[in-house]
Formats: sequence, C-alpha cells, structure tokens
Amino acid sequence: MLEAVEASEEQKQTLSAEMVSGRGNLATAEARISELFDEVAALRAENMRLIDESDRLLELIGRMQASRSWRVTAPFRSVARTLRPR
Repeated sequence: MLEAVEASEEQKQTLSAEMVSGRGNLATAEARISELFDEVAALRAENMRLIDESDRLLELIGRMQASRSWRVTAPFRSVARTLRPR
C-alpha cells in the first residue's frame, strides 16, 4: 500500500512538472501567434499600399496613352519596333 502511495505521489510530481512545462510552451505559442498576427496586419497594410500605387500607375499610363502626343507618335514607335533587332 505504501508503494502505491509513493508511486502515486511520484506520478503527481511528474504530472505537475509536465503541466508547468506545458504552460510555458503555451505562453511561448501564444506570444508567437501574437507576433504573427502583427506581421499579417503589416503585410496587409503593405499590400493595400502597393495596390493603391499600382492603381495610380495604371491610371497614369492610361492617361499617357490617351494623350494626343502618344497617338501622334504611334507611327514612329511602330517603325522603331520594326527596325529594332530581335
């Protein structure tokens, strides 16, 4: 009977140590999750900035291609492409 109590006490100490270790691992995992959420938020903000920049540049290109000077010089660009070595 004494052996069973000692074995039970030993199991209790082992489980207690594992619990403490598990709590430490949980805290580490939660901290990492928080870091990753912050990183995702930063990446989303950067993505939105790049989308806005892309939209701005596409609009600028569209205005340039719609300009009179772009249309007037189109034949010259066509000849230049034809003469350009491949």
